[in-house]
Amino acid sequence: MGASILRDCKLWVGGYNLSGDSNRLAYKDEYDKLEIPAFGYAAKRRIAGLPSVAFEQEGWMWSDGTTGPDDALSALRGVTGTPITIGPLTGAAGESGWFSTITLLQLSHGGEVSSPYSFKASGEGNDYPLIHGTILENSAKTSTGSGTVRTLGAVTSTQKIYAALHVLAVSGTNPTLDMTVLSAVTNWGTPTTRITFAQKTAVGAQFATPVAGPVTDTYWRAAYTIGGTNSPSFTVAVVVGIQ
Repeated sequence: MGASILRDCKLWVGGYNLSGDSNRLAYKDEYDKLEIPAFGYAAKRRIAGLPSVAFEQEGWMWSDGTTGPDDALSALRGVTGTPITIGPLTGAAGESGWFSTITLLQLSHGGEVSSPYSFKASGEGNDYPLIHGTILENSAKTSTGSGTVRTLGAVTSTQKIYAALHVLAVSGTNPTLDMTVLSAVTNWGTPTTRITFAQKTAVGAQFATPVAGPVTDTYWRAAYTIGGTNSPSFTVAVVVGIQ
C-alpha cells in the first residue's frame, strides 16, 4: 500500500483556486456520539448522530485585487454555504476529491520581520456532510463538449448524488456556461441528465442540490455548453460523489 505525499494537491474555495498559496490543509469529519441506555445491555451502546465538518487552511497572504488569497478570503468571510473541494493528489480529472460547503468563520494573518506574510483560516460545514467523490473536470473549456466517462457506480435507495462546480476563470464577450452531470447504463449509452447547474457567466461556485437514488446507471460524465463571442473560455473544476 503506497503513501500519498501532499505536494501538488488542489484547493478550490468558491470560485478561487488557493492551491499555490497554501501550505497546510485539513478537513475534519465527525459525528455526534449518541448513547442509547436500555435495560439488558452489558455495556453502554453508542450510535452516530448527525455529521459535522470543519476546515483549516494556512498559507501566504497577498493581493492582486481579484484572485489573491487576501481578496478571496476577505470576500468569503461569514458567507454561508461556500463550496469547497480538496484534490489530495494533483486535482486531475479522474482522481479522488473531497468536498462540502463551509462558512469561513476565522481569519488571521500577519508575520514577523523578514518572514513571509502568512494567514490562517478556518470554517465549519453547513447542511452537508463531507463527501468523498471523483473529480470529473479540471481544465479550461473553450467550446461545447463533454468529459471523459467515469465508472462511479450505481446509487442505492438510501444514497444521494452530490456535485460541486467551481468556475475559476472566465474570459470572452458575454460568455455563458451551462454545465450538467449525466449518467448512462452502458459506456456510453443513452444518457440521463442527473444534475443541472445554474448558468454561469462569471467566476463563482455552486453546490448542487443532492439527487436521491436509486439510480442503476454506473457510468457518469460532465457535459458543458459554451456560449458567447470573442473566444469565450471557462476554467472549471467539477466533482461528483455518491454517498
